[in-house]
Amino acid sequence: MPNKAKVSITLDPSKLSHAQELLGTMTVSHLVDLALDRLIGDELDRRHIEGYVRYPVDESEDAWAEARRPGDIADDTDWASLYAVEPE
Repeated sequence: MPNKAKVSITLDPSKLSHAQELLGTMTVSHLVDLALDRLIGDELDRRHIEGYVRYPVDESEDAWAEARRPGDIADDTDWASLYAVEPE
C-alpha cells in the first residue's frame, strides 16, 4: 500500500459534488487521489507534446524510424523509475 498523508483542504462544495456525481460515489480522499493521478498524467503528456512542438522530428529521424523494426528499439530500461513516475 502506498504511503498516504493526511491533509486539510478547502474545496468548492459544488465542484466536489459535481466531481463525485461524474465519477460515482467515492470518498473525498479517493476523489482527490484520482484527480492528482489524472493531473500528473495530463501534465506529463503536455510536457511531452511541448517537447515535440519545440523540437519537431526532422527528416533524418523519420528515415531512421522507417528503417527500424519495432522490436529493435526495445530495451530493459525502467523508464518509469528513471523519471520517478509512479506505476498505476
